[in-house]
Amino acid sequence: MSTSTITGPGLDDATIRPAETRNIEDPSKPITASMLADILSGGNGTGGQVVSPTTSMRVAAVWACVWTISAAIARMPLVTYERTDEGRLRAKKHPLYTLLRMRPNPDMSAYSFMRALMCNVLLWGNGYAEIVRNPRGDITALLPIEAYRVSAVRVGGELMYDVMVDGQPVRMLKRDILHVPGLSFNGITGISVIANARQTIGASLSADNYSEGLMRNGLRPGGVLEHPGRLGTEGTKNLRESLQATYGGPGNSGKPMILEEGMKWQVMSMPLEDAQFIESAYFRIEEICRWFNVPPQKIQHLLRATNNNIEQLSLDWLSDTVAPWSEAIQQEVNWKLFTAEELDVFYAEFLTQVLVQMDATTRGNFYGKLFGIGSMSPDEIRERENMNDLPDKRGEVYYIPSNMMPAPTPAEAGKLLEAFVAKAAAGKTPGTPQPEADSKVAGNQ
Repeated sequence: MSTSTITGPGLDDATIRPAETRNIEDPSKPITASMLADILSGGNGTGGQVVSPTTSMRVAAVWACVWTISAAIARMPLVTYERTDEGRLRAKKHPLYTLLRMRPNPDMSAYSFMRALMCNVLLWGNGYAEIVRNPRGDITALLPIEAYRVSAVRVGGELMYDVMVDGQPVRMLKRDILHVPGLSFNGITGISVIANARQTIGASLSADNYSEGLMRNGLRPGGVLEHPGRLGTEGTKNLRESLQATYGGPGNSGKPMILEEGMKWQVMSMPLEDAQFIESAYFRIEEICRWFNVPPQKIQHLLRATNNNIEQLSLDWLSDTVAPWSEAIQQEVNWKLFTAEELDVFYAEFLTQVLVQMDATTRGNFYGKLFGIGSMSPDEIRERENMNDLPDKRGEVYYIPSNMMPAPTPAEAGKLLEAFVAKAAAGKTPGTPQPEADSKVAGNQ
C-alpha cells in the first residue's frame, strides 16, 4: 500500500473516532468483557442475536437494500467533463477519464470499485479508498479500504486517517484518502445504519431462526404427550428419540401419528396465523427499508404498489435515495482528485440517464418533444437508442417548429429576416416561410 506518513504532535481532544473504538484508543478507559464483545461483534439485538454488518446481511431485506443501492450507484458511469466555449465535452484525454469511467485500479472495474465503496458506506457508515499517486503527483489508482480498518483523527487541528495494516496503524494524509461518509453528526465520520438498527435486524434474525427451527423439528413445539403410566428416565428418553426419528424433520411432516399404551398427543403451540407471522414479516421489511431509505417495491415488496403509482415511486427512488448518494460521491471526487487549477475546467459527474427506464411510447414522446424544439438532433436520439448515426452527417442538423426547417445560425437568421422583409415589401403575406426560397437561405442548398 502506498502511504504518506507524517510526524507531529499527539492526538488532541478533538480526535474524531467512532464510538465503538474510543475505549480501545484510550488506555485510561478500561474495557470490560461485554464492551469487547460489543466492539468485535457489533452488539446484540432483539432475542440476543449478534448484529453486525456481516450477520445483518443474512436478513434478506438488508441484503436487498444494500444490493439495490450499491448496484444503482455502480451502474451509473462517472464521466469526466471539460468546460469549453461550445459547452461541456467529455474529457477523454484527461488521465482521470479512464480511471473513473473504466478502471480505478488494475484489479477491478469501475463497477466493482463503486459497489465495494457503497457497501462499506451502507453497512459501516463510511466508505474509504486510497488515492495512489506516482512520484510526479499524478493519480494512478484508487484502492478501496475496508471501513473497519480506518479511523479519522485530528493531529494539530489537521484531519488525518489511521489505517490498520498488518495490525499496526499507518497514518495517512487527508489528500490521500477518498472518504464518503453516511449520515453524520460531525460531518466527518458517518453513522452506521446497522449499529442503530440492531433491534429491527435482531428481530428479523430471531424470527428466521424460529421459523427454521419449526421446519427442522417438524413436530410443533410445545406439544404434550400424555401417558397413563410412569415411564421413568430411560423410558422417556427412548420415547422422545423414537418420536423424533419417526415424525421429526420436514421429510416426515404430515405422517399420521400412531400411539400405543393409551398415550395421547395434545398440541399446545400457537398457530402461526394467530402469531401474525406474515404481518410481522411485512412490518420488518418495511422497517428495514426505512432505515436504508429504499422504497419497498425496489426490493420486491409490492404489497402497496400498483400500476398507477409504481412509476412515481421509481422517480421518488431516483430523487430521494440515489441522488443524495451520487451527489456525495461527486463532491468528494471533484474535491480530492482534481487540482485547484483543474476545477475551473474539469469535473466528474454521474451519467444518471442509465437509470431512467421508459417504455417505447414514453421514449417516443420524450424524443419528439425535444426534437421539435431543436434540443436534440436525430443523431443524438439514435445514440440514446444504441443506433448508428445517419450517413453523410445528415443527423447532425437541428430543427425548429417553423415548418420543421433547419435551425439557422445567427448569420443565416439575418438573411432570413431580410428575405422576410423583402416579401412584405413585395406585397406577399408574411408569416409562413416559403420552403423553395427560405430553405436555400437557411443553408439547405
